[in-house]
Amino acid sequence: MAKILIVDDDRTILKSLSDLVKSFGYEVSYVPRAEFVMERLKGENFELILMDINMPGINGLEMLSKIRSVESIKDIPVIMITGEGGHETLAECFKRGATDYIDKPINDAVLKARVDSAIQARKYINEIIKVKNDIIDKNKRIYSQEVKLEKQKALQHRLKHLAAMMNPHFIFNALNSISYYINANHMDTAKDYVVDFSKLMRTVLSNSVHDYITINEDLDYLRAYLKIESVRFEDQLTYKINVEQEDLLKSKIPPMLLQPYVENAIVHGIQHKEGPGEVIIRLRRDNDHIICSVIDDGIGIEKSKKISYPKMPESKYKSMAMSITSTRLELLNSIDENQYSVTIINLEDEDHMPNGTQVDIKIPDIK
Repeated sequence: MAKILIVDDDRTILKSLSDLVKSFGYEVSYVPRAEFVMERLKGENFELILMDINMPGINGLEMLSKIRSVESIKDIPVIMITGEGGHETLAECFKRGATDYIDKPINDAVLKARVDSAIQARKYINEIIKVKNDIIDKNKRIYSQEVKLEKQKALQHRLKHLAAMMNPHFIFNALNSISYYINANHMDTAKDYVVDFSKLMRTVLSNSVHDYITINEDLDYLRAYLKIESVRFEDQLTYKINVEQEDLLKSKIPPMLLQPYVENAIVHGIQHKEGPGEVIIRLRRDNDHIICSVIDDGIGIEKSKKISYPKMPESKYKSMAMSITSTRLELLNSIDENQYSVTIINLEDEDHMPNGTQVDIKIPDIK
């Protein structure tokens, strides 16, 4: 039976969380302060740590850094518990090595899914380590080949986990739009919106189980997404998709890789623009790579920062979706030897005034 350590200074939450995790079939130990964590980790083995961020004395983030600095315990999965849910806090969690996070108030089903996922991922990695050691004992030549394969499988597992975490802002915006149309008694529009939204969600779920999908499938998803966004913006948003070589449609791409850049173009470029705006998605071949360009004629990066995040340092400007996407690109590069890259271009008009943004995502041409 897997053993889990819970760290929370609120004894009421500690007790209820302990009972809940026990009901999932796990053995539970707990401590009321972060100061006691290292002592418990010396004497017991745990498969997972659930730790609150905000605690007196040493807080959860500081303790997370300590855990990751100790060789013998640095690989223990740690799920952070937060009542804030802000981008800055969550980005700091992942920066310090958190495996996952969960928001308060805690949803039973979400907690179980994330705990099960973290423990299964560690079990999978332990199995890889065991296979690795067996291969070393049998044949060093075979060992080097098999380890590479198993490492790629582990990275693919992590990539799927990150893809599953993609929870774009447009989901909440879309639901708010549906509510608006219903309250305004625009029932036909609301019904059409719900139909389009449900189709989009089915596509997301279908694509998320695959390591790669065709560019044609990804563009079908983006068209559905942009259609919903154009309705939400009441036709102030237009879009074009241009594929320079038709055979590119058969090439493969990780699912949900382009969507965050398209969403960024809308939310940070078009949304604050006076008058209508346009997003262009352009794909072309560049030797053995594909360049996917996401172009908007919005207000530009610098002005968007001042409007959306006037008090936030530039280093903390990224949304969670973009942070997750950056992590995915790092993992993809570790598998495909730096085949992925992103270039951001500030567009200007003939008077050298900001005139939108172009993001070029370079990906390998995978058949």
